[in-house]
Amino acid sequence: MEINQYNAYLKLGWKSFLFSLLIWYAFLSLYMTLGTTQWSIATKYWFYTRYSWPNFLLSYFTAFFLIPYLLHPKKYLLFIISLISILMIYTVIRYYNHILQDGDMYSYMKRVGNEMVLMRLDRSEIAKGEIIKGIQFVLIGFSYRFIFDRIILDRKINSLEKEKILADLTMLRYQLNPHFLFNTINDIYYLALIRSNNTADALLELSDLLRYVLQEKEQRVELKKEIEHLQRFVKLNHFRFPESSVDLQIDISENAETLEIAPLMLISFTENAFKHGEQGTEEEPVRISLSVAGSTLSYKVVNVVGENTSKDKSNGIGLTNLKKRLELMYPGQFTMSAEKKGNHFIAKLDISLTKI
Repeated sequence: MEINQYNAYLKLGWKSFLFSLLIWYAFLSLYMTLGTTQWSIATKYWFYTRYSWPNFLLSYFTAFFLIPYLLHPKKYLLFIISLISILMIYTVIRYYNHILQDGDMYSYMKRVGNEMVLMRLDRSEIAKGEIIKGIQFVLIGFSYRFIFDRIILDRKINSLEKEKILADLTMLRYQLNPHFLFNTINDIYYLALIRSNNTADALLELSDLLRYVLQEKEQRVELKKEIEHLQRFVKLNHFRFPESSVDLQIDISENAETLEIAPLMLISFTENAFKHGEQGTEEEPVRISLSVAGSTLSYKVVNVVGENTSKDKSNGIGLTNLKKRLELMYPGQFTMSAEKKGNHFIAKLDISLTKI
């Protein structure tokens, strides 16, 4: 069963109600096999249906309302008030249901002199007994919820692990873009043909770039390593397009050396700018700004999108892949935006980093 299907059975609704009812009768069936009465199966089912429906509703309401909507959000005062109120309502309903089914339910025979007299339990005794019974079924609701929450948690963990592997494979596939490698090698080959002094430096930058991508398998790396990788990428692009202009601004605090980040998180914005935008001029350079304040990294890339800018089928895949990795590795700890304004494409990322 998929996670979304489990979620449907863990919310208030007809699916969770019918599913819980099925489980309830399954346990009733097991309970009835342990009994010693000589009643028929149909009689037993009818008996427990008439007398136990308040118990079922109490357990169901506990599992599907009190816990997810009051206890989990830490609304403790409201939870306690609601629990007490529900137990009081349960006691009243169960009392009148029992009286309706059997008027002598709360009566007993007592010998008075030489006669047996029908006596009724005191109301305080009845209330005490029913509240104790209600607490038992509240605990059953807690147990029921715990079991299914555990199932869904295990499913989510397994799903996240699988998605992370797939995301990492996808990331490597598109970070090592074959068009990028092919064009870079061609450009370096051209540098070699014209005996450019930059040939060796360009090969070194490409080698270091590929080494980082291929060898860095850790979930977290030092932030400075990721920044160095970004700088190498910018430098390599300059070797390929000497006339290009990039304004790279890095402003990090002293404690940035104690921060770490998932590898290859910063490259997508810049690669997207170089690949799908203009290469930049002195008047309109590709603007890359990266700053760290406290443990929050702010990253922004702005590039010009010209009318003749080339596009290919992979346009946007890098950013989609980046967002997916962020959702897997930094849930609730980042904000990301990418939009076109006029002839500029602006990509922003704010992310809360962890310390080494």
